This record gives sequence, C-alpha cells and structure tokens, in this order.
Amino acid sequence: MARVRKLAEEHLANYMQEVTQIKLPFTLASLGDKNQNKMEMEKRCQEKLGANQPAQCMSAEFLDSEGHPVLFYFGDRILLGPGQSRVSNFFC
Repeated sequence: MARVRKLAEEHLANYMQEVTQIKLPFTLASLGDKNQNKMEMEKRCQEKLGANQPAQCMSAEFLDSEGHPVLFYFGDRILLGPGQSRVSNFFC
C-alpha cells in the first residue's frame, strides 16, 4: 500500500509540474447561472467539443477566467528518458 501511495504521489508531483493550464472564458460560478439558455449551451458544447473536433491527448488543468480550477484531465503519458520531453501514449 505504501508503494502504491508513493507512486501516486510521484505521478501527482509530475502532473503539477508539467500540466498545461487552459484558461476558460467563463467563471466557475457562471456554470450554475439559471439565466443561461440550456439549448444555447448545448449548441456551443457541440460546436467546440463535438465529434468533428480533433482529440487532445494530453493532461490539462482547466481554469476559469478568475483562475479557479474547473476540471483536471489526466492523460496517459510515458517518460522517454533523462532530458527528453514527456510524450503522449496515444497511437493512431
């Protein structure tokens, strides 16, 4: 159990050091705004995140416009070796 925990802590430390931060054009609080039109939000999601958009195989921390975390995505990465960059473990 201690070995698994240590490995998880190392993965988290690597994630926090290397993760790409993506700033979103809204605040976390606005997600609960009852005045937003549900159909309009679904349309925007389909346009921006739908099946016709290319996949992003990477880890990322999504922040709202005020810097508050909204979502953490953990991609599967491998480490090539000393001095080399991490690469995605995604094969076409």
